[in-house]
This record gives sequence, structure tokens and C-alpha cells, in this order.
Amino acid sequence: LSRHRTAPKPRPHAQRIAPSVINQQNGFSFANTDGNRTTFKATAKKFIDYRDTGKSKLEDVEIQIFGKAGDRHDLITSHACDYDSNTGQFYSDGEVIITLGSLPGQTPAPGASVATSEPTVIKTTGLLYDQKKGTATTERPLAFEFRQGNGTATGAVYNSTEGTVWLRSDVVIHLERDRPVDIHATELRYFQKEHQIQLNKPEFRRVGQMVTSAAGTVYLDEKQQAKSGLLDGDVQGTMEGGT
Repeated sequence: LSRHRTAPKPRPHAQRIAPSVINQQNGFSFANTDGNRTTFKATAKKFIDYRDTGKSKLEDVEIQIFGKAGDRHDLITSHACDYDSNTGQFYSDGEVIITLGSLPGQTPAPGASVATSEPTVIKTTGLLYDQKKGTATTERPLAFEFRQGNGTATGAVYNSTEGTVWLRSDVVIHLERDRPVDIHATELRYFQKEHQIQLNKPEFRRVGQMVTSAAGTVYLDEKQQAKSGLLDGDVQGTMEGGT
């Protein structure tokens, strides 16, 4: 009994730290190269790696896309995003800014043409960027600005490899020219290499005028600016006071 009274009481076991966090530090940089050319580079001011999920949380993220031929100079920025090193995917639920155009610091490949016009800036949320496929997608509303106007749409797919942008629905474009024009369409596809914009069920609206058709194509010059257009199928025009 005496020994039992004086025996030391067992100490409670200390709780182990959850092994989910594997690394946390400031500064993150990842690049993909093809030969001696950098095709893709991602940087962040802070990152946290998680052991159980294999994913990382990045803060103040910049993704630069140069393309395999060195003919692209695009930039994606986000305050925070998740990165999965297994799939090569970045996902940001918050605001994302995509700048399509020339960026300093990257020399294009010999003979590659780089657009000299001002860049197009797209703002959206819920963006998934797949580094291996070179695609950025969102199902949410977005707004964009370019040298001669601005617009909105719902849902988009951007393919940096092919140089294409697909605005999936509810497309509205406002062109600032001598006589402003509003373009409404159920769908828009932009093909940089072909210098074309294809519209589904476009409506061209100007004060006192409106022209509609089943489909439309806008042809672009070397600076990706509109030079001509073609309306095809059930073309109709209306004017104030007549048709």
C-alpha cells in the first residue's frame, strides 16, 4: 500500500502535431523549359505544402506563359490559389486577372511574330489553369477590356498553346469607335493564328440600327484589329422608321 501511494502517477501523453503540413515558407518558383527556352514560369510570395493532399496553397501568385515557340507573353495573377503538383493544375476561387499580350523580359523565337497591339485584360473568378495542357477555364462571369472597347461574358476557355479564346455564353462587346457599336452573341470563338473571330447568333446594335444573323465572322489584320466581317444565314437589318 505504501509503495502504491508513493508511486509516480503516469504523465498524460503529449498530443502529436498533425503531419498534414510538410513545408511552409516564403518564396516559391517553378518553371518549365523546352531545351533552352522557358515556356512557363510560376512564382508566389508564400506557399504551404500539405502532406495528405499533395497540394500547395500559394499567395500572391504570378503565372507567365511564353509558349513552346516563345511567341506568347501572357500573365495570370491571383491573390491566392491551390496548386497540385501531380496534375500541374492551379485553381483560384477568388479574383484572377489574365493579361493576353506582350510582356517584357522574354525574347521570342527567331521568326516568331509578337502582337504589337495593346494587351487584352480579362477579370474573372473560379479559374482553373492546367499547366500541362496550357488551358485556363472558368464557368463564372467575366469582364474584359481591349484597346477599342470592353465586354462581358459567362464562362470561358483559353488555350495558350493554340492561341484561342472561347467565350461560352452571354457575350456582350462594346466597340468604341467614331460610331460606337454593341455586339451581342450567344457564343464567341477567337482564333489568333487564323486572325478570326467567329460569332454565334450575333446582333450588331448602333443607335437607330440593328443587324442580326445566324452566324458571323470578323477578319483581323496582323495587329489583331478588325478589318472586315461576314454575316451568314438569315441576315436581317432594321432601322428607325423602316426595315
